[in-house]
Amino acid sequence: MRIKLPSMHLRNLGIFAGGVLSGLMGVGGGIIFVPFFTNVLKLPQKVAHGTSTAVICVTALCALLVYVFVFRAFNLYYAVAFAAGGVLGAQVGARATSRMNVVLLRTFFALIVLLVAGKFLYSGIHNAL
Repeated sequence: MRIKLPSMHLRNLGIFAGGVLSGLMGVGGGIIFVPFFTNVLKLPQKVAHGTSTAVICVTALCALLVYVFVFRAFNLYYAVAFAAGGVLGAQVGARATSRMNVVLLRTFFALIVLLVAGKFLYSGIHNAL
């Protein structure tokens, strides 16, 4: 598969912005990187999910080090408990992704992003009042 890449500056800006937003918002980066990979880099949806997962491992580790050693903002109990569930769930999710129709996968991903955005918007407005 041959992929035509956008300019180096656009790629670097997208990668940097994804890392900043991931660290700033405390998200793994999938909601930033998957749309970037599919819309800007033109990667196929399933390849974008796998690539995003690899990127998330590195960016999450870097952010974790800052949270642990700089801010001392870390709860080991919850991290271990959620990581255990996450490891099992990630295997199920990755296998389901490989079997899903691309249109269904993209629609499901967009729905999850909208639900999360709606929840944050509601919480932000509700807490501001």
